[in-house]
Amino acid sequence: MYDIITKTDYWQWLDDNINTVEPMPAELLKHIQDTFILSVLQKVKGATILEFGGGHSRILKSLSANNECWNVDKFEGADAGPKHIVRQRNVKTVKAFLGDFSDDIPSDYFDYVVSVSVVEHIPHDNLERVFSDCARVLKPGGNLVQAIDLYLPDAVDKNDIAFQFNRPKPPLYLKAAQSAGLTLKEPAAVDGDVCFRGFHASNSDATLYQWNSVAPKLRAVRERGQSVSLKAWWTKPMA
Repeated sequence: MYDIITKTDYWQWLDDNINTVEPMPAELLKHIQDTFILSVLQKVKGATILEFGGGHSRILKSLSANNECWNVDKFEGADAGPKHIVRQRNVKTVKAFLGDFSDDIPSDYFDYVVSVSVVEHIPHDNLERVFSDCARVLKPGGNLVQAIDLYLPDAVDKNDIAFQFNRPKPPLYLKAAQSAGLTLKEPAAVDGDVCFRGFHASNSDATLYQWNSVAPKLRAVRERGQSVSLKAWWTKPMA
């Protein structure tokens, strides 16, 4: 699975009453992304689940009653995240990043490794290391499920700033996962030339305006592109 979340996806998940116990406002992309992750995990029981970059995790709060849940984050306030360690009931917290190969995170242990709006913040030259660490901690047959932000332009225009900003990313994520030995659950449906379509689920323009105060350097990208999410699902092959 490697595609853009659509309105059909999102509305079906809502029809199925998939939601967090601590929901984000519905106009936010993270609400769409949370719902995607929970569409995979909400009925899972007895699993080991690691979220990386979870901060004050919404999805683990929803899952921890029936699963062993871990939150791996450095809690340094990056990208408006929490600046102090967040302790949540029934959730084991590790102050680290995936990519650190921390001894506090066991190898071949997790059924699921997930992230929401994290991968797009990882420097490109560190992606392969992060995906390799994800592969390390997953059990054989385990799943890496990620919701990844993208700004999509209206058309393939090599001079458009949103196109230039977006185009390298989908192929880079695929390359990093492949280098780590991970396999897509379904064939990739998008590449670097993907553009915004009216059926894509997206962030509100009001939210994008608010983001301009947090990361003003991306204002021009936001003006030219719509904020959507990749739904990505890899598996670790059986030994």
